[in-house]
Amino acid sequence: MLPASVTIEAGSVQTQVRLLPRPLILNYIIMPNMSYCRFENTVTDMRDCINAIEDRETDELSNYEVNALTEFLDLAREITNLEYDIEEILGEYED
Repeated sequence: MLPASVTIEAGSVQTQVRLLPRPLILNYIIMPNMSYCRFENTVTDMRDCINAIEDRETDELSNYEVNALTEFLDLAREITNLEYDIEEILGEYED
């Protein structure tokens, strides 16, 4: 393991240098959503996002999260446009 800092000497000048770990880089991974619980899992996640928006838990969003929030809004519009189709599907499952 590296020390937290090192001292570099050049002649009569000393400089303390802090060593920082390399940044963690996470790749965007698309995880499959099992078809038998697709809507159930997604509704739970969407509710969590809506609660965060309502509670203004949006002060420290990363660039990835800002992009995802933009896509979330686009998807909300798309879902609204599919209202008739969704109601038709739900009608097929009514008793």
